[in-house]
Amino acid sequence: DRLRLTSANGSQAGSAFLEQALQVSANTDFSTQFQFQLTGGQGTNGADGFTFMLQNTLPGVNALGETGGFLGYSGINNSLAIEFDTYRNFDFSGDPNSNHVSVLRDGNLTTALSTANSPFDLNGGNVLTAWVDYNGATNALQLYLSNTSVKPLDALLDFSVDLADVLGDTAYVGFSAGTGGLVNNHDILNWSFSSND
Repeated sequence: DRLRLTSANGSQAGSAFLEQALQVSANTDFSTQFQFQLTGGQGTNGADGFTFMLQNTLPGVNALGETGGFLGYSGINNSLAIEFDTYRNFDFSGDPNSNHVSVLRDGNLTTALSTANSPFDLNGGNVLTAWVDYNGATNALQLYLSNTSVKPLDALLDFSVDLADVLGDTAYVGFSAGTGGLVNNHDILNWSFSSND
């Protein structure tokens, strides 16, 4: 009844993508909503987190990055991701703490494009809901996060990015996650995605 990106075992990486690629243009809009739950392992001290990702790299639906703090995302070129990070890796300059969200590009986790602290404990075991909206006309990428099923009025992250410039004309949409010495079950409980292309 859930998509388990990683189990609560050490040094894991997992990814999952829709098999049908998204057509991307300068006018592409999309909206997505998903509920997630991070459990097991060391509870609130577990690791490492997961990403929601759009990518246009040669492995396609089989794209998978490295384990641990790389969240199964590191090394995936031509990509844009929002990470839900539950462990502070001190060698990552973009990691302010062990409970934040960030916008990432081209498989690079060491330099985040935009970061915000999560208002909720991401790996506290609770069901959390995220919404990601993108407007091709304004290049606005917005992330909303809630501990209920009600979408907040204000975005937690609001970042300007040209999706077509990052991805080209197609992209696979999905998730990745990673564990290292500390672990979590990274579960997507449900997911909806819609686009105008």
